[in-house]
Amino acid sequence: YKSTIASAGWAILDVLIDNKEKACPVYYGSPRFLIEPYSKKTETKGTINFKHSQCSLFGILKKLIPENCLVSPRDMIPGLEKITLPSEIEPYLEVNPKEGDDLKLMSSMKIYLDNCYLHIPSILENRILESVRSICGVGIKDISVIERRLNVGCHNQWTYVNASKMNNSIALSIDNESMKCNGILMIDSVFISRGLALIFTLEYTIKLNKDNNELEERSIVLANLVHPLIINETTGYFDNEHIKTQMSASPCTEVIKNQLWIPTEFLQNGSISIEIA
Repeated sequence: YKSTIASAGWAILDVLIDNKEKACPVYYGSPRFLIEPYSKKTETKGTINFKHSQCSLFGILKKLIPENCLVSPRDMIPGLEKITLPSEIEPYLEVNPKEGDDLKLMSSMKIYLDNCYLHIPSILENRILESVRSICGVGIKDISVIERRLNVGCHNQWTYVNASKMNNSIALSIDNESMKCNGILMIDSVFISRGLALIFTLEYTIKLNKDNNELEERSIVLANLVHPLIINETTGYFDNEHIKTQMSASPCTEVIKNQLWIPTEFLQNGSISIEIA
């Protein structure tokens, strides 16, 4: 048995209107039609009725969901005191405001990471750099690593909830095949809620020395780790943890999302492990 998920219909909703109810036609198929310039959209007999209203109480959701994201009452949003949205929206509209007990953020805390060590086999790192060098094309005389750093952010399955997102990083010093964080990394605004996780990425800044003596710097991601946060039912807080696991190899993407190497080709040369005491 093989299941298939498909779109039965779609519609375009105009959000730049007043708060009057409006009906929009529904079209067959998928909104992918919009990227096919020669396709014809076929209108169904159905309509979607919707109403656009201002709701200041929903402003707190800006910390918990991405911009321009649609959510429904059935969606779970970790970070809310009641983890799902209220089923009825009318009590929360500005025309009929109430206290909005269902729309409160959970209390938050700070998490500190120290004594962090990473291990990457030298043969694995060298092969990755050689692959980057070859994919960058001819005219590359030498390639070297300027900086190794660990980026960490707190994610609630919708977006990063900490203030600095994934720009929260700490430099790594290397000794043979081991890397150590130089200092303590602090993650703020970690809501004490189910469904949160720490996202780790191992990022390198590399320098390309070209044949014409021009220098170019690039940032690439080598590995990542998703670590769920578990609340202690007795204390109601996140416990101190000793994390010891392996990081998953990333497709080594640049900031501009160009893929530079394929992880499966390098796993035979070892894995990248991480330990946080």
